[in-house]
Amino acid sequence: PFGYIHKPIEENELHTTIEMALYRHKMERKLKESEERYRTLFEDSRDALYITTREGKIVDVNQSMLDLSGYTREEMLGMNIQKKYVNHTDRADFQEQIEKKGFVRDYEVKFLTKDRKEMDCLITAAVQRNHDGSIVGYQGSIRDITERKKAEAEKEGLHARLVHSEKMAGIGTLASGIAHEFNNLFQIIKGHMEFAQTTKRSEDMEEASAIVIHNTDRGAKIIKDLLSFAREEPSEKVLCDIVEPIESVLLLTEEHFKKNNINIVRKYNKTPTVEVNKAEMQQVFLNMVTNARDAMLPEGGKLEISVKQVGENVEVSFADSGKGINKENLGKLFEPFYTTKGAIGNDDNLQGTGLGLSVSYGIVKRHGGTIEVISKAGKGSIFTIKLPAKGKKAEEKLPKDEKRKEDRESLPLNILAVDDEEDLCKMFVKWLSLKGFRVESATTGKKAIHLFKKEKFDFVFLDIIMPGIPSIEVLEKIKKLSPKTKVIMMSGKLIGKDLVNELRQKGSSGFLQKPFKIEDIMRAIKGTGL
Repeated sequence: PFGYIHKPIEENELHTTIEMALYRHKMERKLKESEERYRTLFEDSRDALYITTREGKIVDVNQSMLDLSGYTREEMLGMNIQKKYVNHTDRADFQEQIEKKGFVRDYEVKFLTKDRKEMDCLITAAVQRNHDGSIVGYQGSIRDITERKKAEAEKEGLHARLVHSEKMAGIGTLASGIAHEFNNLFQIIKGHMEFAQTTKRSEDMEEASAIVIHNTDRGAKIIKDLLSFAREEPSEKVLCDIVEPIESVLLLTEEHFKKNNINIVRKYNKTPTVEVNKAEMQQVFLNMVTNARDAMLPEGGKLEISVKQVGENVEVSFADSGKGINKENLGKLFEPFYTTKGAIGNDDNLQGTGLGLSVSYGIVKRHGGTIEVISKAGKGSIFTIKLPAKGKKAEEKLPKDEKRKEDRESLPLNILAVDDEEDLCKMFVKWLSLKGFRVESATTGKKAIHLFKKEKFDFVFLDIIMPGIPSIEVLEKIKKLSPKTKVIMMSGKLIGKDLVNELRQKGSSGFLQKPFKIEDIMRAIKGTGL
């Protein structure tokens, strides 16, 4: 009924009652129409819509939600939505955020479908409140972004491969410089060792030995820089003087520049340290000097490299006296695959991928920096890289305890050296015997385990790559036979952080990067507390 009226009926009362009844009927009709419109919008929406209680019980869903999840309406209603989260802690985080702000937008989670497939989704939702303002539930939409995430991952993978291919092209550029440096090093080492074999003067032998050691250190640095530059897995950022990666590149390229009548002028001012990935910055600087060289061929010219602090930035500039860049091309320089070299450029005498500056731009941007260029056709170019300064690197302070050092060095430790290079094993025996240790060696993992079963060792130096039994298995067997034995792993390859952590979990006490000095071995022994 739309109302009541009491007898005897008054005309005014009848008129008012009829008006109220008509008004109520009109409002109820509008409410019904509104509900029908809402229901139509809810059901016909292409977005997956849902309503849940605060506890997560599903109260209502639309057809798109059913299509997305694979469930029927009967299966979904009453289900707790928390069970559909791949990571259940995401539900608690979602609740915390939505109740704090009253809504969430594009909250990313992984959901499980009926057939147990994982789905990357974005949730946009708001709270539902009752008459007193208390939160009673949530309503929102879920959007499937699984394909988008796959496409993004494929794009990132492609970009990583392109970056690595550009890096490998850079190593090709370095090849002649590397060969030149190593031929010089080999000649210095060979010449001084031949001289040491013929001389009888101890002073000459000492001088020859010092020169050989110095030049092997030079060679080790070149190899370390090259391996760091070539590695595919990302390395960590470190505090360093920006001149270090610049000089690493010039060490391998300057000779080639001289042959092409290009003079390199250095203008380095003292600057604060920067926090960079050295290998990535080497790639940037190699690209800068290579482009400068190409711009000055075949006539030659001058490349001026300057380093200075400007405000809160460290600026590195590469100014060449080359051909310069046309105004219309300046805006395209950092676009992928844009080049003026090789088959896809307009200079057939030079080869280019068109990725160098694009990759360099991305690297510098990830470091919070910028690359700027000033150039004019026929007047040369200046590329300036700006990186945020990080202040001075704190010097490491080591505790002074000379007596403790002497005590450790005098300990009669039993040491086992395990390496497939027999000459390296001989080196361990000679070095450590001079320090008063008892030393055995093995060139295979099998022999190392055999020796360990006969005699327990306090300390083992074990190469990571061994023939026969894998080194990790050798490590595990040694730790099983003698848990107190300290094992230091060694390698001539650059080892990633993940492998170092895995070796530590298996029981290793540390890692030595080849080539190393006797001081490094002694430091490793002392560092274990033996």
